[in-house]
Amino acid sequence: MKSSFNVAIIGGGSFCSSILDIFSKNKKGKTNFRIVGIAETDPSCIQKARESNIFITDDFREILNLKDLDIIVELTGDPRIREEISKNKLDNVKIIDRISAEIFSEMARLESTKSLKGHWNKKIKAVSRLFADIILLEQEKISMAREMENRLKAERDYTTNIFDHLPDSVLVLNKDMDVERANNTFIHEFGYDGTRIEGKKCYELIYNRNEQCPSSECPISLLKEQRGNESRKEISIKKDGNVLYYEAYLSPFFDHKNRVKRYLYKLTNITRRKQLEQELEKSRQKYIKLFQDARDGIIFFKENGEIIESNLSLCKMLNYSFDEINKMRVGDLAHGISKKILSDHLEDLKTMVYVAVEFDFCRKDGQIIPVEASLLYIMDEGIFQAMVRDITARKKLEDAQKQYAQELEKEVEKRTYELRESQKEILKQKKYAEGIIYGSPIPMFVLDKNHKITYWNKACEKLTGFSAREMIGTDNQWKPFYPHKRPLLADLVIEGNIKEIHRLYKSMNLRKSPMVEGAYEAEHYFPHLGTEGTHLYFNAAPIKDEKGEIQGAIVTYQDFSERVRMTQELKKRETFVRNLIENSIDGIIATDEKGKIVIFNRSASEMLGFSPKEIMGKITYIEILSREMTRKIRTCFYSDQFGPKGKIINMEAELINKSGEPIPVRLSGTLLFEKRKEVGSVVFIQDLREILKLQKEKEQAQRMALIGQTVAGLAHYIKNILNGLKGGSYVMQSALNKQDVELMEKGLKMMNKNIDQITNIVMDMLIYSKERRPAYEPVDPNELTMDVVELMEERARLANVKLNTQLQSNLQPVNMDRTAIHRCLLNLINNAIDACSLKGIMEGKGIVTVKTYKPDGWAVGFDVIDNGTGMDEETQKKLFTGFFSTKGYKGTGLGLPVTQKIVKEHGGELKFVSKPGKGTTFTLLLPDKSK
Repeated sequence: MKSSFNVAIIGGGSFCSSILDIFSKNKKGKTNFRIVGIAETDPSCIQKARESNIFITDDFREILNLKDLDIIVELTGDPRIREEISKNKLDNVKIIDRISAEIFSEMARLESTKSLKGHWNKKIKAVSRLFADIILLEQEKISMAREMENRLKAERDYTTNIFDHLPDSVLVLNKDMDVERANNTFIHEFGYDGTRIEGKKCYELIYNRNEQCPSSECPISLLKEQRGNESRKEISIKKDGNVLYYEAYLSPFFDHKNRVKRYLYKLTNITRRKQLEQELEKSRQKYIKLFQDARDGIIFFKENGEIIESNLSLCKMLNYSFDEINKMRVGDLAHGISKKILSDHLEDLKTMVYVAVEFDFCRKDGQIIPVEASLLYIMDEGIFQAMVRDITARKKLEDAQKQYAQELEKEVEKRTYELRESQKEILKQKKYAEGIIYGSPIPMFVLDKNHKITYWNKACEKLTGFSAREMIGTDNQWKPFYPHKRPLLADLVIEGNIKEIHRLYKSMNLRKSPMVEGAYEAEHYFPHLGTEGTHLYFNAAPIKDEKGEIQGAIVTYQDFSERVRMTQELKKRETFVRNLIENSIDGIIATDEKGKIVIFNRSASEMLGFSPKEIMGKITYIEILSREMTRKIRTCFYSDQFGPKGKIINMEAELINKSGEPIPVRLSGTLLFEKRKEVGSVVFIQDLREILKLQKEKEQAQRMALIGQTVAGLAHYIKNILNGLKGGSYVMQSALNKQDVELMEKGLKMMNKNIDQITNIVMDMLIYSKERRPAYEPVDPNELTMDVVELMEERARLANVKLNTQLQSNLQPVNMDRTAIHRCLLNLINNAIDACSLKGIMEGKGIVTVKTYKPDGWAVGFDVIDNGTGMDEETQKKLFTGFFSTKGYKGTGLGLPVTQKIVKEHGGELKFVSKPGKGTTFTLLLPDKSK
């Protein structure tokens, strides 16, 4: 335990001054407590603190920053100040109130007499230790209470989440049928989204009634009559012109004394089941009538419906002759659905053995008549017997009589019941009203027209601390809420003083009640109510007699202090999130379910040139993307190409800025869902312009370095070409001297061949060393392929290699740089012929195949396939690095790097597959690019 404590005092006035006096008398003595600071404006306190060199401030918050502080003596009595101190102080600092402070000052006074010897000195030290232990124990109790509160809140949140997601509508009612809780299913199904329903009656919410349901319809009344632990009842509700049916399940909750505390009211929608039952009941009633009379017409027919025999009554009924009927099928006698039954469903009737059915039969002249038909399947003979009777007149008469009798019976029963219930209701009305008031969990009191309190329920006692015994019969209704007498809202409602209502309650969010005429609602914080003050919503409604004259007023209160605290916390969180989004380095763009942009932070604005005002809520994300990029991003969100479905991670894309320029970005994002329904998306974008610029500069530098390295490697190759040029020149000179035309042509060919090789090397080096944009034009892929193949046919023939084509018909023209892609195909086919040359010359089996086709996701694909030597793994790794060549001094190593660069500039892909001794396939893929 600490031997001494540093103490600071907040407020107190004269009490603070008394404490300082005690400590000033003990300057020379030794004490366990030392005053290190005060927060006070009292001049006497300030003067005494200065004399003792104690820290002084008029802002209590500065006290919380004092070093090595152990105890804060809070003497203001203001719960708001105490709450702020509790929130912002260090955990090791203890708080004591005025009562404890009096003990504290008495201890200090006693300690000032420590010069006393003996048992008094020991007792003082023991009390000091006890006081310090009490402070520590109090702090531990507060910490345990907070921990328990957090646990209870987590468990309550978990239970609430389960409750809200039940598939059935559920209400929690108190004993008086007031709604304490409703789950989300009820709120959505009954259309109360955004409406406060707690405290309302169950019959108000379910039936939209203003009075209690009759006992025969009320599940609570049924439960009480049955004296059981649960009750079930089917109920019907009219909604939007339709009748909905529910199975109402009611179960009571009991307290520790086995008394009903509240009810669980569950509503299961059985409308569809009820409709099916009603349809089945209608069908059953229909067949019951048919079973009663089936005697006039008689007919026998086979299982396939072929009529065997019929009697005269049936013939007369339908105006057919015997011969005519006996040549027909039973389905031919019927009309509409009856015809379908007797034609297509005889097997079902056979299974039923016997059935009486009402059919629509058709006379020979086309007249439709209703009949009763009793169908019997005679199993021993394998035939049906039907007895048919015309019920046209009888059916009309019976239906009219029965309907009239039923309606008359119902009307008499209804009137009798209403008279009895009306008498009971009058007797119960007064007790019922009193029961509602006293048993309601909502704080409530009633004033008569003389402003005297007539009712003050238990909930009001709990809220105010004033009992009904001391309040009823008085006009002290102001005492729990205000420090001095003033008219309450109910007093002014009784007097009808509208002007005074607005004057006194305008600042309390005053408004007229939407439910009760002449009633008013307001909200206010009452600092004197409770230990820390209370935020209350209150409603004052007039009580009128049958003439409409005000005879009193009823007042209800609701404590919404917790809601105020949560609202303030929510605002803080919203501000934090808003600042986080707005000040993010990455651009953040969010959309709603319709694609409209609802969040557009500062980084996104700087990147794309749009201000948030001109883009948020006004345009969709499609307007800052190209059509192709919109399709690509949407596809990636619903696939796992760049992360799990519903997410995109580090995808490179292009956005369109305000000037219409494409901006390269790295994009990550996610789809937003609410109850499994997509409600929008959010993406994070990083500007890649500077990165791509640096990357291009790096690639350019690498290419120039590689070209420099390659020049030395090409020296021997160029030397051979120069020797070839010299040889051609020598032959030309000899031909001129000899006047030999044939020799001159030979020398010219030698020079042209070597000039072409020099030209190709220079062109490849120029293409590889410079950044260039393709010159797009529509090109027929098959026509381009045949152009290259025709150029290479002589080269293939000399190498004894067969050159084949497999061109897909109906290929559409593709936008490409014709000259560049022509060079790519020329390089690939030339390499393929070289790879097959040995097999062609030695075995005559060298084959090169060129294919064109339309692959998924690409505009066109070119395959160059050879059955040549193939490449091992080491060769494949080096294929696109530097200027690697497998042809020795015959190759430059420029062909494939140049081809790869051209394909990349088109946004395409160059791939290959190779096996040693099996050959190689190069695949060139191009996208569909607009001009």
